[in-house]
Amino acid sequence: MQKESYQTLKEVLEEIRELGDLRYLYTAKRSDAGDLVYVVDGLPDSANDFRYPGDLIEPEIQDELTRALGGETVLPDKILDTDWGNIFIAYYPLHDGNGNVVGALGLEIAADVEAAAVWKLSKAALTACLFFCGITFLSSLFIFRRISNPLYKDMANTDFMTQLKNRNSYETDRENWNAKKCWFI
Repeated sequence: MQKESYQTLKEVLEEIRELGDLRYLYTAKRSDAGDLVYVVDGLPDSANDFRYPGDLIEPEIQDELTRALGGETVLPDKILDTDWGNIFIAYYPLHDGNGNVVGALGLEIAADVEAAAVWKLSKAALTACLFFCGITFLSSLFIFRRISNPLYKDMANTDFMTQLKNRNSYETDRENWNAKKCWFI
């Protein structure tokens, strides 16, 4: 941390973090033991969540960092829910003079407002979907009762070819007539 190169990079990262309104800006790499560690943190040394060189990278962001250390530029495609808040994360591989990846530059952008908006929109979409499904069900039920039932009654009591009453209709009418006669007697 006392090296001039560290101090210079730290000052640049702090300035960029402030100008870009970033939550965190830092460099990271894989240690000799194979652990993912911080190298230079763009937060002021006095910040509660300042990370010293060699501090371990949090598990929530290790997958993205591993991809970046593999040479891939990792851009935000989702909101990550971490212990320190909702964030968008981006990683850019850092190369040496020979083109080998030696580390990664990490940017973390606060996404608490966006996460709340996504949650509210999801809730609103579910409510709207349930509302329209209910309206569709009730409409279908109403239409079925108004249109389909009389049609089926007519089909049961009408000859398809002649459109005249059929034997079923005749027997139903006769039974109804006999029931009325017996009731009056």
